[in-house]
Amino acid sequence: MVDEKTARDFFDSGDGSEWSTPAYEPLSAEEKKKKAETFRDIFKKPQMQELDRQLDTAKTDYKSQLGRTQANYQRQYDMLADQEARQRRQDLESSIARGTGRSGVVDYMDRERGREYSQRFAELGHREAAEADALAAELNRIKRQVPEQRQQLAGQAARIQAQELQRLRDLDYQRRMEGSRDQFDRMLGIFDRTQLTPVEQLQLYTQLALAKGQFPGDVPDIFGRFGVGTETASTEEAASDPATFGRGLY
Repeated sequence: MVDEKTARDFFDSGDGSEWSTPAYEPLSAEEKKKKAETFRDIFKKPQMQELDRQLDTAKTDYKSQLGRTQANYQRQYDMLADQEARQRRQDLESSIARGTGRSGVVDYMDRERGREYSQRFAELGHREAAEADALAAELNRIKRQVPEQRQQLAGQAARIQAQELQRLRDLDYQRRMEGSRDQFDRMLGIFDRTQLTPVEQLQLYTQLALAKGQFPGDVPDIFGRFGVGTETASTEEAASDPATFGRGLY
């Protein structure tokens, strides 16, 4: 039985170049987290800034459009007031020309004219209020919508961060597995130059892999490689048992 010390001595006897492969330095958990957060922010920040811009623009547009609406209706109020004043002068001049300037006709005409223009002023005010309400409703819609979009965006960003973190973890795992498979291939090359029996070669590999904690995750059929059938593996050779062989995986 090839023990762990024999395995270490065998592979540590040279300069290590046959066993060793260029070291891969995996990212720490904190580094992965920061990279995932950076990836998230690349997606999230521009869109958050765009939502802020849309809200600011909506507020600015509301004030500008409301100001123009109020100015437009003020001109209409002024024009209607001037029109009423001209009508009053015309009615008075007409009454004087007919000799009824001091009669109740003038008072009657004033009342009728007042009712007419009061209604017209009221209608103008209703239209102004409706337009102002429509502008306010649009601003309020955007005010409600932007927080909802922010919440949705935050959820998407969180999912993207989690996916990127998992991708980085998977990448680390893949690179470790690639290094382990490469080491496995190098080890088999060394075995070919030894005088060990197939069972001893298998035991040597198993002990070294366990000692170094570098079992590949998908080891080839080494039993076939060494000419050792699983049915011949004895209790004494438990280290070469497939059920044992998979232990120590990442």
